[in-house]
Amino acid sequence: RAESTLIEAVTVDQNNPRLHLLAGRVALERGQLERAMGRFQTAIDTAPEMPEPYYYMGIVLQRWERHEKALENYRQAYERRADSVAYLLAQGEMLVALDRFDDALALLEGKLIYFDQSASIRVSLGQIYVMRDRHSDAVRMFREASVLRPDDASIQEELVMAQMRAGEYGDAVV
Repeated sequence: RAESTLIEAVTVDQNNPRLHLLAGRVALERGQLERAMGRFQTAIDTAPEMPEPYYYMGIVLQRWERHEKALENYRQAYERRADSVAYLLAQGEMLVALDRFDDALALLEGKLIYFDQSASIRVSLGQIYVMRDRHSDAVRMFREASVLRPDDASIQEELVMAQMRAGEYGDAVV
């Protein structure tokens, strides 16, 4: 019922990018990726300054494993809203998927101070450090993330695993 109401609204106001964005998100949620892409593209054509359609288009492209194009869309979203850690992390994830670990590290490390209260950016950095066998750096990132989100068991688990890999067995047991 909500979807039919949304389609009616789009028919009435075809130049409303928010309606196209919402219709695209509904299609994405239902697994209708082609339809979602069309809606996101229409939202972009109607309001190219909006970051959200780029981000969601990046999600579709990522699902299709078109990582370079997904990365470009995530960049476009981030350029339009540079205070979004989600848009930044999406770029980092695509850089890792493209085996561009150094670029991912440079991107995320460069924004660490800007997002000083984000545990998520530290977790992402810690995971990349683990992949690069930089276990002491990973421990530092997971430790900082655990301070920011002390009740998150998954961060604690990542921290302990990094400590074990770094040979910090005493700290891992505590």
